[in-house]
Amino acid sequence: MGKAKVRLSAFDPTVNTDTKRTGVGSKGSVGSRTWDQANSNGQPQHKGLGNNAKLAGFATSLNFDGTNDSLTLSSAEHMNFAEKWFWVFAFVDLDTSADRVLAYSSDVGGYVGIASGGTGIIYKANSSKSSELSISTNNTDNSSVSYTFGSDVEVLILQRAANTNVLNFYNIDGYLIASVNSMGTGTAWNLDTVGIRGSFNDPFSGQLLDARFYNDSDCPSITQGSLQAIGNRYKQYKD
Repeated sequence: MGKAKVRLSAFDPTVNTDTKRTGVGSKGSVGSRTWDQANSNGQPQHKGLGNNAKLAGFATSLNFDGTNDSLTLSSAEHMNFAEKWFWVFAFVDLDTSADRVLAYSSDVGGYVGIASGGTGIIYKANSSKSSELSISTNNTDNSSVSYTFGSDVEVLILQRAANTNVLNFYNIDGYLIASVNSMGTGTAWNLDTVGIRGSFNDPFSGQLLDARFYNDSDCPSITQGSLQAIGNRYKQYKD
């Protein structure tokens, strides 16, 4: 997988377990940016090597506590309607007792995440006129498989072609688990936040492994092989 424009990677074997994280450098290709959180009560905690029995010995993670943990990019990445998007989230120990936001655009309030019960995706276009979509994944409507997110290592991929309102979502096996075509869903984002939306709404509860945000020419190809290769990368994180 190539280099994303911005990336939040939880891999850091040198950080002690339970250290609160802020000022985490973006691993992306554009500029010198950091993922920050001024409030110490909202800083996710680093989980070090061997801390999580579900993870391989080389893996570390960032624990978001499901209350107010979040990280904000020091300079937002603009996701234009006229360019392609490809976003990858990898996580473990997902708590599906409520809706869980993965990424957010604070300018107009767009967000994407996992629906309560793990049986769907929540998505709100970055527009004041839009409302939240609840996109089912536990059936085969507009998908290739029925899928439910659990507490093991999981991957969610969001893919959008240029100049379209069609959003496609894929899982850790590279299978299409949902597709939606709704007016305005492709509205431009100023992507800047991971783990929450607005004033502590739908906070993520689980351990983040990786979040990669590609746009325009940096986006990976959309083939079964490339999608499965991404999933296989994170399957190696499993114990």
